[in-house]
Amino acid sequence: MAQARNVATPTGSEYPPRLPRRPGGRFTAGAMFRSVTLLSAALLAVAMVSVAGFGLVGCAAGKGEFESEPGSQRSAELEALIAQFDREVPRLLDRYDIPGAAVALVRHGEPVWSGGYGYADLDAREPVDSETVFEAGSIAKSITAWTVLRLVDQGKLALDDAVITHLPDSVAERFRAAGAGGVPAETLTVGELISNSGGMPFALGAGDLEDLREGRMDIEHLRRRAPSGERFEYSNPAFVMAALMVERVSDAPFAEVAQREVLDPLGMQNSGFGAQPRFAESAATGHTFDGTPVRWDNRGPPGAGGFYSTATDLARFLAAYHAHHGAATPDARPDTETVLSASAFRAMLDPVIRVGGAYHTLMAEYYALGHFVDFLEGYPLGEDSSGLPVKGVTHGGESTGWLTAYYTIPQTGDGFVLLTNSRRSWPLMRLARTWVDALAIPHPTMVQSYYRLRAAVIGFGAVTAIAAAGVLLMVLRRRKRPWAPTRLRARIGAAALVATGAALLVGWWAIAHGVVSMFFPVLVALPAAGVTLLALVLVAANLPLTVRR
Repeated sequence: MAQARNVATPTGSEYPPRLPRRPGGRFTAGAMFRSVTLLSAALLAVAMVSVAGFGLVGCAAGKGEFESEPGSQRSAELEALIAQFDREVPRLLDRYDIPGAAVALVRHGEPVWSGGYGYADLDAREPVDSETVFEAGSIAKSITAWTVLRLVDQGKLALDDAVITHLPDSVAERFRAAGAGGVPAETLTVGELISNSGGMPFALGAGDLEDLREGRMDIEHLRRRAPSGERFEYSNPAFVMAALMVERVSDAPFAEVAQREVLDPLGMQNSGFGAQPRFAESAATGHTFDGTPVRWDNRGPPGAGGFYSTATDLARFLAAYHAHHGAATPDARPDTETVLSASAFRAMLDPVIRVGGAYHTLMAEYYALGHFVDFLEGYPLGEDSSGLPVKGVTHGGESTGWLTAYYTIPQTGDGFVLLTNSRRSWPLMRLARTWVDALAIPHPTMVQSYYRLRAAVIGFGAVTAIAAAGVLLMVLRRRKRPWAPTRLRARIGAAALVATGAALLVGWWAIAHGVVSMFFPVLVALPAAGVTLLALVLVAANLPLTVRR
């Protein structure tokens, strides 16, 4: 074996050899850099395996607590699930500083329970109940899709119509100009518009119906980013444009059309688009991530957002999916009352495009018309009447002071609603796991995603903490027996380690911390401490060191 340069061959009494100190007393970073890299890679590999294991645990179905059909035990089993919520929700609200939440359950196509926890208004100590009005954010997109399909049934629209033919002339002209030299506006269809498959931009905060109608919406927010079907582009301007299209073909305000054609027929009397005065008495106050109150009538863009509802009303909404699914089967009862025809309902929930993007892939596998859709393969009931695996249908809403979500399985009539008045509410998504475990179904994508993310955060925090401890141990050992490569090589290695530490600090606190804390406002402390400790050790380890001879 080749001997290290300038190191004498050891004799029995001199083994292990004493490595010569480098002049100037600064310990060398080159070998440490290689060691740290190998250590970090090994720890990261172990963490990824651990995360995968945690993820698999999160995917497992829980024990069933309900019978597949209503029976004598249903009430007792339902009470057991409600009792579990009564224990779990207050604890989560307190742990994560969330003011309030409302939850509702649907079973066999019937709303069976809804309840409130915490406070709708902290100052007034007004409690949340099942009739508290919340701003439901992008759940609005599902309501908009129902409204569009209702007009399709009435012959006022068709899913393959060009959108531009149903817009006011001034808006159509700006839309056409936005597509000049790029993806043309004329080829975008109604179905593509409300399936996020038409290449319209995300453009959060792009403006509302009035901004679009009056020409104040930035033309960049009307410019298509990709041809139809090329990729998933979650778009707020697309649904604002859909609302304007509804107004044009109905000759009435969008909020009125949605109320008349969808919300009222479904019995959703305490829901609607826009901050209507009738909501004021029972509306919750929203809260930002840091707890700053947000007025309940904070302006949202109708069509894409700006939808207000209650847990009770959204439970009725989910029950309607089961009724419509039943009406769409060959053995449907002829007297079933529905808002949409069987063909319109099937078209609305038929997956159009696979979901893409780091954030929205957390919700589901596919996007249909205004709905995220999962195929729940392995579900005990097997396939639905169309021969496809059972579908799970979901949408969430997230705005300045609110976080909301629903999940339903139209075939079985099971549904779950969560409404909160805080942006810190992502940890409450574990309630969805409590619900699906009670039903003994495979965990949907949004439940899997939450627990995989949680495991990843824990794993990353552990990796950085262990890496910091390992680096510190090597530093202490090297200070006693430092390496002795050339001075230039040592300086380059030291500079690389200092740069790595600085990059870790900046990357975490400038970018990653805000994202992780949104999902895990308490757990974020673990990776924050680990990254900070590792960065400081890397930097401090390469400060000048005087070695006494």
